[in-house]
Amino acid sequence: LGFAVPPFLRKLEMTWDCDSRVDTVTSELLQKMKQAGCRRIYYGMESYDPETLNRISKETPIQKIDDAIRLTYQSGIEMMCYLILGWPWETPAHINNTIRFVERLPTNTKIQHGYFVPTPYPGTVLYEQYRDEYGFQKWWLKPDAFEKRFENGYMPYFRVNMFYLDHFYLKQNYFKRDRAFQRFVQKAFERV
Repeated sequence: LGFAVPPFLRKLEMTWDCDSRVDTVTSELLQKMKQAGCRRIYYGMESYDPETLNRISKETPIQKIDDAIRLTYQSGIEMMCYLILGWPWETPAHINNTIRFVERLPTNTKIQHGYFVPTPYPGTVLYEQYRDEYGFQKWWLKPDAFEKRFENGYMPYFRVNMFYLDHFYLKQNYFKRDRAFQRFVQKAFERV
């Protein structure tokens, strides 16, 4: 950077977290991150099902997910894996691929999981592709579009991103899934 680090800054022990794609980490990078104080990486994996990854244009081979998990575990950095369950094309078999992935992770990896359901926000491919088929045009303008309970002071947008099993947006059932499938997704959240 062209300047000397003052002595008082050299002794600061700072920790930090970051987001990353699974296809960008290497062993060397993770070791440097750990040395620099990284304590947790949040990976937006979305799914462990190849068809789902392809359909959401994730373009992440399953092997890259496995490699990132293994390398991150070896580095000693904790992980959080964001997963989305219940895409309009998904069947229990798709979701079970993701559940099996989570269940086979080593228990001592300190992995936390964030589970979400797909929400068709305006301007997204998901909204544009399915709005006419499922009739959810301008759903966000309806009075009950967002959760009414502002627990812990979170606004509705942030509330959807909190981890809880009784997921408000799962109940919205944008893709008109039958009760059995809705219960399956709820049980999948609980299982993992």
